Amino acid sequence: MKKLNLVLKIIIHFTLWVLLLLLNYIFVWNYAVEFDVVYHISIIAIYALVFYFNYYLLMPFLYKKKILIYALLTLSLLAGTIFIKDVINSVYFEKEIEERLNIRSKLLLNPEMSGIKPQSRPEIGPIKSRRFLLSSYGILIFYTLSFSMRFIQKWQDDERHKSELEKEKIKNELSFLKQQINPHFLFNSLNSIYSLSISKSDKTTDSILKLSSILRYVLYESEKKQVNLKDELKIIQDYIELQKIRLTDKVKLSYKVKGNTEDYKIEPSLFIPLIENAF
Repeated sequence: MKKLNLVLKIIIHFTLWVLLLLLNYIFVWNYAVEFDVVYHISIIAIYALVFYFNYYLLMPFLYKKKILIYALLTLSLLAGTIFIKDVINSVYFEKEIEERLNIRSKLLLNPEMSGIKPQSRPEIGPIKSRRFLLSSYGILIFYTLSFSMRFIQKWQDDERHKSELEKEKIKNELSFLKQQINPHFLFNSLNSIYSLSISKSDKTTDSILKLSSILRYVLYESEKKQVNLKDELKIIQDYIELQKIRLTDKVKLSYKVKGNTEDYKIEPSLFIPLIENAF
């Protein structure tokens, strides 16, 4: 199951990155610019590096309260990837920049070619500054996305772990309750059987068999998650019969079972504590 989930997770992530590449293709194609596959795959690879490096390697330092180490590694990651992306962008946009500069030079030399007055001619602007911003914002977006998703995942894992601890606590409390009650019942039953043996009662042998059946059920069946209801009721019947040994004729005891008990399951040894408390 874990391997299947891992494979499914890899397929989903790979599909999302491919969709991002296709979106870039649609965006570039709509603006009638040549789509450079190598360039866009390189940029997506940088985004993936930032996303997964922070998600799997850096965020654990933050959860271990190693904030300074996390901050230094994060700054190094962002600075390094922004620098690499800026270099790639400079190569990719070099041709476009040269073309714009050539157009500007022609306009300055021959204003009539543009069909506009010299004072209204377009300016190129600070190309390097815009290129640096272009290199930064995408990386920062994927870093923020990685940080947010890892934080949400950690919160979900903590909630799941808390829920499992609550279930384990309830299970241990139930087990502890059984351990407290069963010895109490055992000593009472042995005392009752001892009294029968002293008086040489005919019920001694049958009582020992009933006690043996109960002990076998407690030792072996109570470890199961669920047992048949009819088996649980059989043990309750034996339990009541053993308790009757300690009662006098003044105590009127009535026990009846109604309905079908064949097709039902139940947690083992849940009713015994209630019945013992009633006695």
